[in-house]
Amino acid sequence: KIFRRGLTVLGGAFVIWIATRLFLTESLIVHGVLTLIGVAMLLTIPLKKVFSKIPPLIGFFACLLIFIFTYDVELGKLGFGSLFSLNLPLWLYKNNFTALFGFAPITFYSTDYVPILPWIFSYWMGFFLFKLFEKRDWLKYLSKPKIPPLEWLGRHSLIIYMIHQPIIYGLLYLIF
Repeated sequence: KIFRRGLTVLGGAFVIWIATRLFLTESLIVHGVLTLIGVAMLLTIPLKKVFSKIPPLIGFFACLLIFIFTYDVELGKLGFGSLFSLNLPLWLYKNNFTALFGFAPITFYSTDYVPILPWIFSYWMGFFLFKLFEKRDWLKYLSKPKIPPLEWLGRHSLIIYMIHQPIIYGLLYLIF
């Protein structure tokens, strides 16, 4: 199901890209949050076996460190702030395709930009956190409170995410 869900989320990202390309050219969305989530889902599939061999707490903190290390990739750097910094080569920042990975050229623009680096490590922190909760049998505490409206929102979050902006834009257009 993860493969199908990943493709569905990427399909949603594609629909948003097409819609903003056609109707909201000044608010174009390229490589947004849905692209990241879809790509992260698909990349996690082949890595799941490897990840399952890593203790969840170690995996979580390793991803946290790598997230921090790659956080400034958009600015052309890797490192830990003022402690250590490594400049990345300029040839990485040449086109919109490399922007998907966090190497956006200076001319790149997107209203919603969430590149793979560093954000995939945030996604994987959630993966390892889930494994930690699962290992310690803490998931039962998260599933105890039943709140039907929130459960409904969770089950329909993709479509809600996709239609919220057109609804808001439409309302603002009518008001103003």
